[in-house]
Amino acid sequence: MEIMKRKGNDLLGCILDNVNEGIAVADDSGTITMCNKKFRDIFGITEKEIIGSAMGSVVPDMEMSEENRCIEFGLWNSEIKVAVRKKPLIIDGSVMEVFFVAEKCVDKELQIEFQHLQKEKEIFEEILNSIDEGIHLADRNGYMRFINHVQEEIDGYKSEEIVGKHWLDVYDLNSETSLILKVLRDGEPILNQRQTYVATNEKYVDVVCSCIPLYVKDNVIGAFAITKDYKKYKEIAEKVLDIQSDLEYGESARKQETKTEKLYSFEDILGTSPHILESKERANAAARSDSSVLIFGETGTGKEMFAQSIHANSRRAKKSFMAINCAAIPENLLEGILFGTTKGIYTGAIDRKGLLEQLQGGTLFLDEINSMPRFLQSKLLRVIEEKKITRLGDNKEIAIDVRFISSCNLDPNMEIEKGVLRSDLFYRLAAIYLTIPPLRNHKEDLKILYKHFIRVYNDKMNKSVEELSPKILDRFYDYHWPGNIRQLKHCIESAMNMVGDSDRVIEFQYIPKYLQIYSMTNSAAKIESGDETTHIVQEIENEEKQRIIVAIKRNKGNVAKAARELGMSRQKLHYRLTKYGLK
Repeated sequence: MEIMKRKGNDLLGCILDNVNEGIAVADDSGTITMCNKKFRDIFGITEKEIIGSAMGSVVPDMEMSEENRCIEFGLWNSEIKVAVRKKPLIIDGSVMEVFFVAEKCVDKELQIEFQHLQKEKEIFEEILNSIDEGIHLADRNGYMRFINHVQEEIDGYKSEEIVGKHWLDVYDLNSETSLILKVLRDGEPILNQRQTYVATNEKYVDVVCSCIPLYVKDNVIGAFAITKDYKKYKEIAEKVLDIQSDLEYGESARKQETKTEKLYSFEDILGTSPHILESKERANAAARSDSSVLIFGETGTGKEMFAQSIHANSRRAKKSFMAINCAAIPENLLEGILFGTTKGIYTGAIDRKGLLEQLQGGTLFLDEINSMPRFLQSKLLRVIEEKKITRLGDNKEIAIDVRFISSCNLDPNMEIEKGVLRSDLFYRLAAIYLTIPPLRNHKEDLKILYKHFIRVYNDKMNKSVEELSPKILDRFYDYHWPGNIRQLKHCIESAMNMVGDSDRVIEFQYIPKYLQIYSMTNSAAKIESGDETTHIVQEIENEEKQRIIVAIKRNKGNVAKAARELGMSRQKLHYRLTKYGLK
């Protein structure tokens, strides 16, 4: 038995001496009890010198509270820089600290790269903690790696309570009922599916969940879930149905139309570039027809503007136009919204017309049709071909007269290949196929667009801005605009909130910080060794704090009005006021 134990220890020692990371183990007093060859090689220390010594006395700064850290110090007239991870272990009731040390790094560029990665991680976490949807992240083995503030509220947990635990140790689910574990296993996304569970703190949770796998070189390395409170989304969907139940034609319909906002027309679509002019020309031709139209364009390119313009210039212009985002409504509610319901089909259901029945003679815009569940795609295909619908829970067929305009924010051909979009539905919807170019492909329209947005916010905010500074213009024409025209609009709005009432020019410091960060990271003058880098997250927070202060002052302390101006909920603004100590 003793021989077997000795052989096992020898085998373990041989394995540890051949890994690419330095490993050292310290007991609860900080005394080193074991280390491998890589650890000794990194620091140039013999086994005799290190075993039995205090970790802090042998290797400065290695006694640390953080689980991940990069340390730098001098040792025997040489500069040592290493990335360190720490993992606490409990063995026979005693706490042991295992230190994993990355290869020695003498290259300043790698050190700077490590610092940039740390800052990017902080930025991403700050962004994820600022949105209104719950987000949590699992690694490939199903262990919780991140949870944002909204998800903490949904689940009733704090991140420090569950990060590092397995998904099934946190939620009352199993490998078949957990959507995140299904995605990790199958590598396919699950979109807008209802998920109910009981957290281990006994809180009942009912959400609409989308789970997306994370890939690196065709390998699933993890997955993240985006959750939305089901009750809130059901209330929103019911309100949509209530509003649409008023769309009866005749005098009541005309009264209703006077209350709605004016639809966009082709005159509202700005730009003189060949790309935009070609898209407008094809859309104008589509308006003269009654065929189905499918619009392909990235998020923020103005797909709904084109859809409204087509309707406003068609023979159906005096009838109703309605847009439904297929990605934003849970599939079990979307079916009822489109086709209508009969009393008793599900709990709380009543006899109610669906949009397809209410929009007789009008136009229905199905935004992000690629997010519609496949069973609904099949049902929609039959409706388009037969011009008839059946309410849920009923057998009676109802004839309809509705024009369909739909959109994809991803390449339809790729979505068909992936099995997300049915090819037969695509061909039926794309009788007329229209593409909207991304902003990066028609930057010659930037001046027309930003000038327009400046005029809009001058009127709204009573400002007198006329132009952007040359430095901003350089940045705008260099930037790739992943959020397209919508991102440009938000960028101008953000800057207009910061400028003074008498300012004529928007200066560089007023544009959002992410564009300034882009400026720093893409400048020819790279950060040189030894320089202090700006703490980007702190700058973002400072900018947000100043925007909140300005909004609160402008609205004389009225939080509700300030929240509307800032584009956030009262709850979120209260959270920010507390976070920044502004109460």
